[in-house]
Amino acid sequence: MVSSILLLFTDPDGFFRKDPKEWSGLALPALIVLVAGIIGAVSAYLVSMKLLQIFPESLQSATGLVAVVGVVGAILGIFFSWVAYTIVLHVISMIFMGKGTFAGTLAAVGYGFLPTVIGSLIDLLLFAYYLPTLQVAPVTDILDIQSATLALTHSPVFQMVSLIGIIFLLWSANIWVYGLRYARGISLRHAAISVAIPVIVLIVVTLVTSGVFS
Repeated sequence: MVSSILLLFTDPDGFFRKDPKEWSGLALPALIVLVAGIIGAVSAYLVSMKLLQIFPESLQSATGLVAVVGVVGAILGIFFSWVAYTIVLHVISMIFMGKGTFAGTLAAVGYGFLPTVIGSLIDLLLFAYYLPTLQVAPVTDILDIQSATLALTHSPVFQMVSLIGIIFLLWSANIWVYGLRYARGISLRHAAISVAIPVIVLIVVTLVTSGVFS
């Protein structure tokens, strides 16, 4: 398993060029996604606890519920992303007469979450270090809550996390290109086009919503 993971880092084309029976199972991709989700859940917990400080003190007693929602949402969210990316890439590759199964595409996309594990670890370290330094105070007016929340989520640490996310998304995209090539039996060029379309859209949306352009 370790040697396979290292090959995925250093030579994704060689990893997926092997017999599909060696990589098309879903157990390892699911484990990769789960690990990324667990790390992301810890970050979500830290962010949720900081956001909660913005709300009136009467609502801050809901700490436990907020933590559960944040943690569960992060884990379910990454599995949703796994399936969503797979559907999009599988459908787009149909344009290029892709023949492989959906399960094969699902496995290939799952391996592409390996960079997300590393990126999530970096995000966690950034949140653990910087969030305690951000000063927030409880507000009562709904408009003030919205403004305070927006100011927090557009702070430098969140923008840094967004940019890091884009970097590791591009790394994931590199793995997806080769994975889709062999999972769907299409050319490298067609695989690259299939991956580029949703990735570019996602990068633009991330830059806009993170306030990088504001």
